[in-house]
Amino acid sequence: MIAAARVLRFEPTTTRQRQLLFVLVHWGYGSFVGVGHEVLSRRFGPTPKSTAIFFAGVKTMAFTLLPPLGGTPVPWRWRRDVLATSLVQHAVYAVTTGLVVARLATPAAAEPANSGRFLPRAMA
Repeated sequence: MIAAARVLRFEPTTTRQRQLLFVLVHWGYGSFVGVGHEVLSRRFGPTPKSTAIFFAGVKTMAFTLLPPLGGTPVPWRWRRDVLATSLVQHAVYAVTTGLVVARLATPAAAEPANSGRFLPRAMA
C-alpha cells in the first residue's frame, strides 16, 4: 500500500482513509493489471502461454516496483517465507485470471441452449 500511496501522492491519515486506500489498491490493482492478460490472450490466445507470460510480468512488476516505491528490500533479501508467499499469491492470481479469460472467450455456440434466457423455452 505504501507504493500505491506514493504513486497516487496520497498519504492516508485516518483509519477511514487507510481502509479506502486498501480497497482501492486491492481491487484496482487486480482489475487494472488483469487487463494485461486480456492483451496477451488476444496475442497468444487464452492459453497457458499467455498466463505464464502474464505471471512473469506480474512478478517482474512486484520485484522491480516494490523496492523503490514500497520501501521493501530488494527481492533477493526477502525472507524465504515472504518470497514463497508472494510467488504463490501471484501464481494463483495469474491462473485464476487465465481461467476467467479463457471462460469468457468460449464461443456462444458452446453455451447451453437456454443460456441467457430468463425462462425455459417451453415456458416462454
